Amino acid sequence: MVKKNAQKPSAEADDLVTQGEAFLAEHKLDAALSCFSNAATAAPTRQAALYGRGVAAAKLWEESGPAQSPTSPNEELLHVAMASFRKVLQLDTTGRSELRYLSALAAGRVLMKAADLLEQNDSDDDTAWVVAAAPLLAEACQGFKEAERVAEEWGHPDIGSGGWGDWGKAFSLEMRRQMAEADCEHAVVQWGLHLVTLSRLCEDASAKFDNAVSSRADGGVEWDDDDETDDLHWMTIHVEHLLSFVGYAAKHVDASISSLNEAERNEWIRRILAAWRSAMRLADAIVVLTGTSGGWKHLALRGDVLASGCELVCAGFAGVHHLHVPRLQDPEGSDTASMQVDEEEVANAERLAILAEAAFAQALAQAGEGCVSTVSMATGELLLGLARRRLQRPCESPMPEIQDLLQRAANAFQAATSCRESDAEDRATAWYNLACAAGLAGRPEPAAKALQMCFRLVQPPKRRLGWIAEAANDADFTSVRLDPQVQEVLSAAGGYKKA
Repeated sequence: MVKKNAQKPSAEADDLVTQGEAFLAEHKLDAALSCFSNAATAAPTRQAALYGRGVAAAKLWEESGPAQSPTSPNEELLHVAMASFRKVLQLDTTGRSELRYLSALAAGRVLMKAADLLEQNDSDDDTAWVVAAAPLLAEACQGFKEAERVAEEWGHPDIGSGGWGDWGKAFSLEMRRQMAEADCEHAVVQWGLHLVTLSRLCEDASAKFDNAVSSRADGGVEWDDDDETDDLHWMTIHVEHLLSFVGYAAKHVDASISSLNEAERNEWIRRILAAWRSAMRLADAIVVLTGTSGGWKHLALRGDVLASGCELVCAGFAGVHHLHVPRLQDPEGSDTASMQVDEEEVANAERLAILAEAAFAQALAQAGEGCVSTVSMATGELLLGLARRRLQRPCESPMPEIQDLLQRAANAFQAATSCRESDAEDRATAWYNLACAAGLAGRPEPAAKALQMCFRLVQPPKRRLGWIAEAANDADFTSVRLDPQVQEVLSAAGGYKKA
């Protein structure tokens, strides 16, 4: 009799797990979560119940739209999911079961998404995500590594395109997290060690993204965004990852290079240039694969890579004045000006800018939601950066050429300010950059008007003060800052007064 009573909860748990799996297959997530939770209560060590509970909770957490952070308002769902996966890993003593493999992989993917959400919702003046994301990413990578080990040693399926890709995103997020941590106020950076760490993370992420493209396995449970994660998706994410690495190098060229010995310096240069070339080849491959049917984003991405190369050269990165541009092809069906490069060429900043602007023009010709705002901003930033470089070397560039660059930049920013599809933050940025172009051109009246429009869009007032402080010290406004019109805008917007 005792034996029968002991078996009753087990039978009940089996029935509940079967029901939960049926509900999960029908995407009835609330019902599935209820069944799996009751099964886990009836049989607390039943790993199938725990794993099912984790999957249902994780899917509900994703679908309920945790718009502000991974912890509110859906903290409990995320907690339930992770507690379930962790419990399976604790209970499994074989080190080889399918549920161990699936739970480790699911934990990695869920934690990566939680960390990604923290970064997405970070604000200019909030570096909390840098601290909060660290343990999430560390545990995520442990989960992926364990899933890979179990799969390799015990014949489980490859972790799949989504698994490899999310693992790559976890490394990429950790790379950007460490960049942001180094940029925090009062941070003390040991550049030699810092750059080695960033390089390793960059290469680790790249290897995972390559695996995501080559993998044909499904890796177990399908997540809601897996239908969108084809090879082109992971190639695009890979390019964006490499651009983050290259952009950081351009931004911190002086601090990073000056503190390195010759061997470290040469290795850092090699890694950066290799990352840029990889990004260029991948971006071009995406365009060739999709043609004009791929939409404007793929065409704009190639422009972004060329623009980042221009920025790298303009920053004077380690004395690099030219970049080797691989063979580039126009997309099939394009009727805009050609930007084709028939053979690998050595391009200076001006040539890179010409190629980038042509790529952006091809993207604009495709149109589409968000196209004008995004591409116009990218075009304006490219031209503004080139104008800044030429102003630093006035003897090398006639002033009419510089004024032409500034006017073209202003036209691009003006187009971005009028896009209804843009949010207030994007329009504020466009107005600020428009003011910068006017400031560099020595035109106080349009600079003042653009700053006024910018500050009106920045909310709340506390954030607006940060923008005003930036404008008060921005070198782009050196020639117009003391003009009464500019002074009036700075003062009226936030109480700023000239020293």
